[in-house]
Amino acid sequence: VNVAKGVPRGAPSTKSAQEQGPKNESATRAAARGTLFSLGLRVFSFGLTQVTMRFVDPTVLGRASVQLELLLNTALFLSREGFRLSLTRSIQERDTDLSLQQTDTSEKNIQKR
Repeated sequence: VNVAKGVPRGAPSTKSAQEQGPKNESATRAAARGTLFSLGLRVFSFGLTQVTMRFVDPTVLGRASVQLELLLNTALFLSREGFRLSLTRSIQERDTDLSLQQTDTSEKNIQKR
């Protein structure tokens, strides 16, 4: 313990509120800016969607929707299939390792007898 300051050695020093003020202020401003930017982006997206719905023919929207749905389903299938294959391979490798360990253990038990 540092007797002069009354603070244990290695303890973090506490900063005064005046020293922490600018950091807290900038964090608050950054959070406010991020929130306003997010809100503005949503309003802009809503506006573009409304303009698209009013001026584009419904048959064109239907075709685009079907094509995007097909693209989405294809991307999801490919990503899921890759994940499924890697998962089954890792399970097969783990099972192979376990069976080899069990074989080694049983052979050691036989040798001990």
